[in-house]
Amino acid sequence: MINFEKKADGLMTVGYLKTQGGGACVAKGKQVYAFGVWDQNKPMNKDGKKSNQNQGDCATAVENFVKMMLSAGY
Repeated sequence: MINFEKKADGLMTVGYLKTQGGGACVAKGKQVYAFGVWDQNKPMNKDGKKSNQNQGDCATAVENFVKMMLSAGY
């Protein structure tokens, strides 16, 4: 299943994909697409603490990357 939403600023559209045990996030800016995947069985480090990958952290990373690219003119 995929769910697309246009962010309030109108500059970015984000799609969230979910499947059993994982998923992905894709975001589109003016000239850039960013794509990230997550697997709940894969470990990650967040703020020096070990945890498993999750939808929220994946979406945050992808959206922040596109925001950074938008601010640079992309």
